[in-house]
Amino acid sequence: MHRPSVPGPVQVIAGEPLRGQRLCRRLERLGFAVQANAPQGPEQAGTEAGHAPDAGTVLLLDLGGPPGWALHELQALRERQDARPLLALAAGQTAQERVLALDRGADDCVSGDISDAELAARLRVQQRRVAAEAARWIRCGPLAYDQRDRTAVLGQEPLRLSQQELTLLEALIRRPGRFIAAQVLLNGLLRQRESLSLNAVQVQICRLRQKLRHSAVRIATLRGQGYCLEVEGGERNR
Repeated sequence: MHRPSVPGPVQVIAGEPLRGQRLCRRLERLGFAVQANAPQGPEQAGTEAGHAPDAGTVLLLDLGGPPGWALHELQALRERQDARPLLALAAGQTAQERVLALDRGADDCVSGDISDAELAARLRVQQRRVAAEAARWIRCGPLAYDQRDRTAVLGQEPLRLSQQELTLLEALIRRPGRFIAAQVLLNGLLRQRESLSLNAVQVQICRLRQKLRHSAVRIATLRGQGYCLEVEGGERNR
């Protein structure tokens, strides 16, 4: 039978090493990639689970183990602004445990006796959420642009831009590493205001550069070619 592909890994978070190992083996049998550094104990999970080295990861949290540990870990993840999709696997059959997990921030919660087929399907649902979220963003090194909300983030901080600066950034980040003529950028600005000159592009580029000056992202200028968004060291789109 054809098994739908999974676009990213699953990270198992378990309060007991043996339970975590069993879950990892189960997921591998189902065809999922399991992160090698998945925390499998309270001390490890408490330090690594919120790090989020891979934004494309789905978390699978085992609610078994030390009493109250998993729900505490779940709440701590959300308080640390870790927004990765999380599926909680209940240890018992009571609805109360699942309700508590959902209230603490789980995206879904299933009972411990769930079948392999349903567990895989529910993980794929969360993976599709990851893919849809990733499609919103265009990245250039530490700079990210949200195409849906038309906002920008530099590192972990929102980048405050005027409408004209945002228009220029959007044009540049869509073609990182490639020069865009000043006239092309001006045409984008003219959709907002009817009377602007090429000097307006230079002014807004200068302001945008100032807001990027403490990062690895820079706007290069080449006479006769225009402007180019690039990252020091050669890193561009991710």
